Amino acid sequence: MNNETYNQNTNLSTPWHGAFDLETDMETNQVRVVSTALRLPDGSLEQRLWEPEEFSSLYGYLEGRRWALWNAWFDVPLIVEQGASFDRIQWDDLMLWDVLLLRWRKTKLVRTGHWFRSLATVADEFRLEAPSDKDVGLTFKLGEPLTDEQRTYALLDAKVTLELAERLYREAAGYGNLPLLQLFSGAQRTLIRMQINGLPIDRDVLYKQIDAAEQHAQQLRDELLELAHKFGIEAEKFSYSPKLLREMFEKEGIVPGTSFRKEILAKYPQSVVGAKLTELRSTEKVSMYRDLIPENGKVQPVFNLGLTSTGRVSVGGALQNFPPQVKESLRPRQDHVLVTTDYSQAELRLLADLAQDRHMQHLLATSDLHTETANRLFTPEQREALGSKARRRAKAVNFGVVYGLSAPGLASKEDVTLEEAKAMLEEHRRIFPDVARWLQERDDQLSRWLDEVDSRVDLRFSLQVAKAWAENRMMLSGLRKNAGRNYRRTQAFAALRDKGVDPKIAEAVSFIPPRSEAEPMVLDHRGYPVTFEAFTQDRWRFPRVFEVPVLVFIRALFRLVTNPRQPAAVRDWARQNPVPDGEALRKIMWVADLKAQCREVGIRDLGPWYRAAFRSAAWGHIRNANRNFPIQGGQALLLLEHLANLDRVFTDHPDWRPVLTVHDSWVVEVPAPQVETYCQTVEADAPFPCEHSMVYPT
Repeated sequence: MNNETYNQNTNLSTPWHGAFDLETDMETNQVRVVSTALRLPDGSLEQRLWEPEEFSSLYGYLEGRRWALWNAWFDVPLIVEQGASFDRIQWDDLMLWDVLLLRWRKTKLVRTGHWFRSLATVADEFRLEAPSDKDVGLTFKLGEPLTDEQRTYALLDAKVTLELAERLYREAAGYGNLPLLQLFSGAQRTLIRMQINGLPIDRDVLYKQIDAAEQHAQQLRDELLELAHKFGIEAEKFSYSPKLLREMFEKEGIVPGTSFRKEILAKYPQSVVGAKLTELRSTEKVSMYRDLIPENGKVQPVFNLGLTSTGRVSVGGALQNFPPQVKESLRPRQDHVLVTTDYSQAELRLLADLAQDRHMQHLLATSDLHTETANRLFTPEQREALGSKARRRAKAVNFGVVYGLSAPGLASKEDVTLEEAKAMLEEHRRIFPDVARWLQERDDQLSRWLDEVDSRVDLRFSLQVAKAWAENRMMLSGLRKNAGRNYRRTQAFAALRDKGVDPKIAEAVSFIPPRSEAEPMVLDHRGYPVTFEAFTQDRWRFPRVFEVPVLVFIRALFRLVTNPRQPAAVRDWARQNPVPDGEALRKIMWVADLKAQCREVGIRDLGPWYRAAFRSAAWGHIRNANRNFPIQGGQALLLLEHLANLDRVFTDHPDWRPVLTVHDSWVVEVPAPQVETYCQTVEADAPFPCEHSMVYPT
């Protein structure tokens, strides 16, 4: 823990009166008993167990007090389902607080991933007594009397939750981030409202849409198979086989490479195969929703809060990603409508604010930014010739600078020449000089960080770690489905140690999350990933950790050694032996082969090449992310602040039922006569102008 930023105040009072915890029947998912721990004025604890027949009294006991609990995503919907009033119980989720506090602790766990942890794991870090036998939590059954062991387990759960709340609160105060944590807690209340309300869908309408989509998908497969036969390609049925697709495209005179993604195929509008393939993929997506809709017809979103790098809320089954056929099956209650609300040009408003570009701020406030930008980018004759394309291209440039759009990228996206793209970007810098200055300052900040990192990064150590990680990936993959993270780490460490791997490297590898396509990060001499911390806004201190994958570094090293300025023997060897495709281990072993080749020609120290390749890899990998992180993160935090404020609005208007949020938009079920009132109420508290639209009826 960083003592320079954390100063624990043991006398600091906390906002919680107590803590409560639910124990459930795992078979029925019903609450078996609720345990409470209330801190009395004299500092002692009042602990109680509440049986189902006492729940009506429990709710009165909970109301009027603020409670700490662990995993509100699970506990709050359950207790509301049992009859508790959502609006009358105030709570904070310590599991969410723990995830957020991990961002400021200087531990290896923080620097290699963020995830929700168990109460017992966190309690153990603070040396608090938690239930030692986790299997007891699986034994609670409705209708069966509680055993002494179960009573002790439940009471200890509530007690340790309260003790942990007091510790975490003092730690948060020491970091100076209580406002941020309280903001997330407020937003979580609105998100759990959405989770409880659910998105209403008519299953009968949905199934009809799915049946029609499946029939259309089969028709497209038959048409693609018929095309293959016309091309003289033998195939019994159509499949996504790369060999079959490549042959079909070659017959059309198209060579799209090894990728058949939608954005690649869009470059070949003349391709009949590409058009049908794109339509087939979008049609097939509808079928996946057949098994995702529960019998009650409500899609209850699952939110991830505090886990994304920018602080943005992520959600599965996002409404804006639903195929049109699924959207058509949305059905609110009678005499209600579904209204979606999002911010108008939030990224550009944040960019103008961060850069203090008065001209952009003025245009955003008084006119259409994209039209005014087009008036400066193009001459009157060009605007007349382009028509609506002029505004579209201006919009692409305005948003493109936020996300690091390059001249080649703009040329490809808007189908213009490279010279025209360069001219548009250069003119944009003249139109909005303060935006250009701010972006350059972000690049300079990154450059200074790279200068600092050069002195402490140990890339040879990183490559040893990467090799050890790659050799053990099969074992980690085998354990992924049936083992917890801590168990996997233990097993990985033991296996590496038994192979004679340096314990320091074994420890570093065991902490790399075994994601499906994980790459070990470049590590410094201490075994930590080399990180660059950026912050969303000074008032929030919400950090983003940028990491450089080893395989990105290896590709940069290959580009460096094939440069014409390098020794001919090494350059020619690298050109004849490029970085291999496939498994990560083969790529990592390529570096060892390069090192051996260098020794043969008298090059003993690859340090300068390593440092130059790392700088190139880091710059290309994180430059654009470093530019847009304050914008994306600021947008996320402003939305969270708005969601926290909307909790009060939804308490005052129980007929307004929020059902979903995605990025900077949210969906609410509103009585039809109150739509205008709802829109005005939301806009009064919004950080940006809002745009509203009907999801149903359209």
